[in-house]
Amino acid sequence: MSDWWFEDGGWRPHGLQDAWIDVNSPLAEAPPPADPYAATAKSPAWTDDGPQFSWNDEDDDVTEVDGITVTGNPITPWDGGGGGGGGGPGSPDSDVDQLDPNAPPLPERPEGWSECDDRRADELARSIRDEIRNMPDSDRREYGALIYRDANGQLQRTTLMPGTNSGWTALNPASQPGDFGLTSWSQVVGVVHSHPTEREISPGVWVTVQPTDSHHLPNSGDWQWPDFMVSQGASSAMMRIYIVHGGDEYEYDMYQNTAGARQTQATNTGGTCGNETP
Repeated sequence: MSDWWFEDGGWRPHGLQDAWIDVNSPLAEAPPPADPYAATAKSPAWTDDGPQFSWNDEDDDVTEVDGITVTGNPITPWDGGGGGGGGGPGSPDSDVDQLDPNAPPLPERPEGWSECDDRRADELARSIRDEIRNMPDSDRREYGALIYRDANGQLQRTTLMPGTNSGWTALNPASQPGDFGLTSWSQVVGVVHSHPTEREISPGVWVTVQPTDSHHLPNSGDWQWPDFMVSQGASSAMMRIYIVHGGDEYEYDMYQNTAGARQTQATNTGGTCGNETP
C-alpha cells in the first residue's frame, strides 16, 4: 500500500488522517510516489484508459483487459404478484416466482406437468393456508388437507383436518382414501400440512421455532405419503408438498425432489397459464 494518497488538492501521508500538505507548500518537500494509484496485489490499477485488473499475491504485475462486455436479460421489477410463489422464510408465497429478477431459471417441466393445474393447485394451497392461519391453536398443532383431481378432471381440496404438535396424524398408516372423500390415492396431486411455530420439548415446556431452524422445509417423513400415493398411480409430474409455517406456504414439487435432501423449492412462471384454458 502507498505511504501517501491524494485528496482535496493535497497529499496525505498514509496513517495520519489529520495530516494534509498542500502540493504548492514549501513543507511539501517529500515527493509523493510517482504513481499514487499504482496497482497492488488484488487491487485495480489505473491507466489513462481506466481501471485494469490484477490478482497476484506474489508481485504487482498488471493484467490488462481490452474491454468488458456485460450480457444478460433486462430485469423486470418484482411486484410480489404471481401465483403460488414464495422464496423462503417470511415471503408471502410458497415458491420462487419468475417476476422476481433474482429467481433461478425455470426448470425443465416433465411430461404430464400442467401449468394450469399448477396454478390451480397453488390457489387451493393458499386457501388451506388461510384456513390454518385462522385456527386458534395452529402455533402448536399441525393441520392439513389434500389436493386431488375429481371425476371431472378438476382440482379440488379436502376439508382441513387436525394433527398433533409433532405430526399431521390425520394421514396415518391406517388411513384410507375414503377418509378424505376419495376413491383412490391416485387422485391426489398435493399434500398440504403445517409445521407449527412452537414445539413441546417436554410435557408443558414449549419453545418457539427459530427461522434458522428452517422449519419451512420438508423432512424425509413428509415425503413418505406422496411417494406412496405415486406408487398407487398418482402423477409424479404433478405431485407436490406444501409446508405452511409462520403464516406462509412453501411449495416443493416431486419432480424436482427425487433424491438427496429433497428440499428444492418450486419455481413458477409469474402467474400465467401458458396457452391452456384454466
